[in-house]
Amino acid sequence: MLLLPAIEEVVETFKRAQLAGDAAAAAALFSEDAVMYPPVAEVVVRGRPAIDQLLHAVHRRLQILEVNYGPLSGQAVSDMAYVHWRYVLRVQPLATGAAPSTMRGRLLWVLVRRGGEGWRVAAHHASLEPQAPSVSSPPAGTP
Repeated sequence: MLLLPAIEEVVETFKRAQLAGDAAAAAALFSEDAVMYPPVAEVVVRGRPAIDQLLHAVHRRLQILEVNYGPLSGQAVSDMAYVHWRYVLRVQPLATGAAPSTMRGRLLWVLVRRGGEGWRVAAHHASLEPQAPSVSSPPAGTP
């Protein structure tokens, strides 16, 4: 599915902000009342100020070395859209002596346009891919 170029640009701006360690630029892409479900915490982060605070905390602990996004898919209708993709992040913990690591997962955004503003992320849901399948097929011949 083709996405609107304006939505693709929001995703690319987020990617550039991650690579630059620019938490403020990343947070500016969210609506004032946005919610974020981060992949490594069991919390819901509500509102752009709290999202900004969380992104700053992440960038104080990690340097994002590489960002790869799988194919984007989604749809826009009027002033609401969704987009989802797979991601691979190569991160360098800023703690002394820590080795870089790779995070893989999926990301889903719901975006909105309000009051003449451009597209803003209203909901961000990220998950990590499990290391092993969580659902397995029954052995052959099992009813």
